[in-house]
Amino acid sequence: MAVKEKEDIIKHSEIIEGLSLSDEVKWFEKLKRGTQVFVFEGGERTLIYDRYSYYKDKDFQAKMWKIKLYSRRGGKEMENIGGLYATRGEALAAINDLSKAYGDKVFYLIPFKFSYNEPEKDKNYKKSGRSAIESIFQILSYLKENTDKCHHISQGEMRKGELGEYMGTHSTFNQKMINLALALDYDPEQMEFKSEEDCRLMYDSLKPLLSNNEDYSDDEDEVNDNISLEDKIRSVRNIYYNHPFSPEEVVDLINAVQMSKALDPEQIERLVWKIKMELASKYNRDHTCRIHNNENTDSELLKENLAVIQCAIKEGYQLSYNFCYYTTDKSQYSDREVPKSVLEFTAAEEIKTHVSPHYIIQDNGRFFLIGCFENDKSKEKTLSIYRIDLMTNVEIREENGKKILATKADVAKTSVPYKEQLENFRHTHLGMGYDTPKTVKMRVTNFYRTGKPNLTFLHDSFGDDYTITGYDKDKGVIVSVRTSAYGIVNWALEHSDKVEVLDPSDVVETIKARGRELNDKYVCRWDK
Repeated sequence: MAVKEKEDIIKHSEIIEGLSLSDEVKWFEKLKRGTQVFVFEGGERTLIYDRYSYYKDKDFQAKMWKIKLYSRRGGKEMENIGGLYATRGEALAAINDLSKAYGDKVFYLIPFKFSYNEPEKDKNYKKSGRSAIESIFQILSYLKENTDKCHHISQGEMRKGELGEYMGTHSTFNQKMINLALALDYDPEQMEFKSEEDCRLMYDSLKPLLSNNEDYSDDEDEVNDNISLEDKIRSVRNIYYNHPFSPEEVVDLINAVQMSKALDPEQIERLVWKIKMELASKYNRDHTCRIHNNENTDSELLKENLAVIQCAIKEGYQLSYNFCYYTTDKSQYSDREVPKSVLEFTAAEEIKTHVSPHYIIQDNGRFFLIGCFENDKSKEKTLSIYRIDLMTNVEIREENGKKILATKADVAKTSVPYKEQLENFRHTHLGMGYDTPKTVKMRVTNFYRTGKPNLTFLHDSFGDDYTITGYDKDKGVIVSVRTSAYGIVNWALEHSDKVEVLDPSDVVETIKARGRELNDKYVCRWDK
């Protein structure tokens, strides 16, 4: 169809000149095919721009019609006035109705998906042997799995595997990408592409048209009236799926699930797997490691530390950090000020601690790192437990610009537990004591509200990791548990009204000594 001359398209030039339209009004030369512009003079609708009449054959129609209104003087668009209509007749009737209240405005009638702009079918089209729906589903699934914002792919690379049979010819594949882009990324109500954050399918020719592109304006989409919207996005290069969640957000979601007390371990494992499979590409699924014995916590420092530690564990590198304590210094405050506690490292902690990280454990709302202490120059490495929320300046250890590989867990002198032992680690290392666990024998004499031995407090501390070895309905039950001798001393003192430690003897003696210290501190002091 021959391109019409400008004077054939712009109607009633003398009327346009008499209107003194503002320069800000959308200029006619930049409008799409099928567009018409109307004004009302003396209550009569007057057509002053016509790119529709030449294409009004029944084979060239739009799927929807949009009305926009602009002021004649300032050129300002009347927001929330107009809208989308299913047929051109409905749109024209709406313009007549709107003219009663907005007769002094300029009315634009713009087609959406005007069929004249639709590309002709590829004569060389070859069926891929798959249905269109099946092909698009497979292509989209492939892109979600194998691409992301940092990992693009070409059509040639996509054809190398089994996906090739779903792609069809080059032109067929391009048309599928165009259809996908329009379905996923185009906003029909706003008649523009969404912002990059809200778009899912991405490739090079799409980016200049995105609504948040600072170098793009509405007018640029229509500068060349001979190029349809689909032609503008027909060049399909550097393809990728723009996942709705960033890798950092996926890590945050996984950590939140792992820290939840409302979920059992099986639920956590299943939800974490779903998050990784549905929200991340294959490149971003291993940015976290499992957090054992989880519980909620709220600490920005802890969150930052966990991110670095998880990365070091996954990549197999050592960490370096400063260990801190909460302390206070009255000299830093005036007499009228109340001193506050601050987290800081002391002079003795200025030298950084080096550790080969292996596992993360949670105990009573605190997060701990299990790893091998690396500051000691001896070849024999020892297992240590580090409280993560007291670490600062956590980073992957480097020397001369090279990252230092971590010592493997099985090399430690005090054996790091196997993965299947990690869930009961806090039971065998009560209070996160890192001494070698011992078998502790005790008598439980708690009959509170049950009339028989009440073991609830024992279960709270050890779960099912204890054994009942003897039973006396009057004196209670004899229980054995394997745990930290250091931790059981404090625990036995805390529960002294419910439990009596019987063995081993060194643990019993330590409890006695602590009892004498308490006696000297409280009983003797207050009796004087």
